[in-house]
Amino acid sequence: NWNKQLTSRVRLNAFAVLEYFASNSADVDGANSGSLQNLRGEVGVGASYVAMGIPASIDEKTGLTTAAGCEKLVLHGELRFMSDLVRNNPVIEMAGMRGEGNNPGRQGVGVEAGATYRINNRWTTSANYSFNAMDDSNEHRVNVGASYSF
Repeated sequence: NWNKQLTSRVRLNAFAVLEYFASNSADVDGANSGSLQNLRGEVGVGASYVAMGIPASIDEKTGLTTAAGCEKLVLHGELRFMSDLVRNNPVIEMAGMRGEGNNPGRQGVGVEAGATYRINNRWTTSANYSFNAMDDSNEHRVNVGASYSF
């Protein structure tokens, strides 16, 4: 992750992510199936904007944050490109037929937008929406939460 403070309220970031997941299953709709393994790479850019409150600043020499916790409302968004580097689809056996596959070629894009609101020095709420489109699959995700720091 790389961040660059453009103004006191605007920060840009660029990032790269490797994500690995595996899933095992026994029976799916009467079919015996195996495991799914996937290694996906992502690269993207994002931005955040302090809409209300005093923006925190980072001293580049010391790395210390000043005025931390004074951002009242922060809006953020990001755009990312995703590509499957390794993908092994599960082996499925049903009614005497067997199917398996390896399809590392899926590619897609994702967008995310959200907001974080600081209620006070300890409580924060957030809401995010993200959409990923990858070949023949679309994923919508909504996250809403609250956190308490102690």
